[in-house]
Amino acid sequence: MIKLYTTDGTLLSYAIRDTSPLMMESIMIENKLLDGSIHVQSIGDGFKFYEFTLVSNEIQVDIITPLQSEGGLFRLELDGKYYIGLMEEPRWKRETVRTYEKEGRLFSSSIKIKVVEDGLI
Repeated sequence: MIKLYTTDGTLLSYAIRDTSPLMMESIMIENKLLDGSIHVQSIGDGFKFYEFTLVSNEIQVDIITPLQSEGGLFRLELDGKYYIGLMEEPRWKRETVRTYEKEGRLFSSSIKIKVVEDGLI
């Protein structure tokens, strides 16, 4: 089961779908040398990240948005492992209509979590 939490254990996901495999990203600079050859320089260490579609109710969205904007950490649990990381800014899209309770109003967003720590559950 795949779930997203705050680091203190508050559940933030109603559902998670379209999960990518663990991916890596690094800063690469290409330079063309005088002799026409290309030199590639990698800056720093690469970082791991996951991309997925997060579905949350409005109560969960009200927790996610300020936490993300303050640079808070999130905990993703997937395949018996946990990944703690930073989230890029979500762009929420409403999934349900005509629901009056916050628990029933669902929103989805494409999410990218940059991993800073991982381990076994």
